Amino acid sequence: MRSIDIYSNILEKINFDYTEKFIPGLREAFPFYHIGYRPYTPWHSQNTNIKTATGIRYPLIQKYFSGDISGNIGESLFVYITTMIYGASRIIHLRPEKAIMLTPDFVVLDPTDIVRLSPLLCNNSPTISNYSKLFVECKTSASGQNDRNKIAKGLAQLLTTIDYGDLGILFLVQRDQPNQLLSATSIPLIRR
Repeated sequence: MRSIDIYSNILEKINFDYTEKFIPGLREAFPFYHIGYRPYTPWHSQNTNIKTATGIRYPLIQKYFSGDISGNIGESLFVYITTMIYGASRIIHLRPEKAIMLTPDFVVLDPTDIVRLSPLLCNNSPTISNYSKLFVECKTSASGQNDRNKIAKGLAQLLTTIDYGDLGILFLVQRDQPNQLLSATSIPLIRR
């Protein structure tokens, strides 16, 4: 287990350059997601049931985290760790093809960068050729553990993409307990 400091101005720059969705202001949002702060609404003390034609509804008590911002945080953290900690330099964000085929978030084409990222591959020393590619899918949950469906979808995105000699990383960012800081885990896949 390794703890790293995150500099939010660098994370914001990475967010602008590398993430799928354009969400400025990650520098301000990240600390709230990191510590799990979700504000209560002004009417949080009212436990009122509201009857509707389709069933009972309840007032919003506490704000939810945005899945889009959580996703940007996960993608930004991956690039932050790979560039700032391990020195990788050529990471490409792939265009999502959700309707046609499953596509992971990133690809690393440079074999030198893949070797630099071997700690994220659980320190395996995989056989890497000049044609090897490293595909990465990020899954993030700021409000708790990633659910099994998210993990299964991430693995499917990688397994349908990596070819023989390629590698994959499922990069999970989550909070295991409500009062715990965000943690990141990498799960390596190697197709031989």
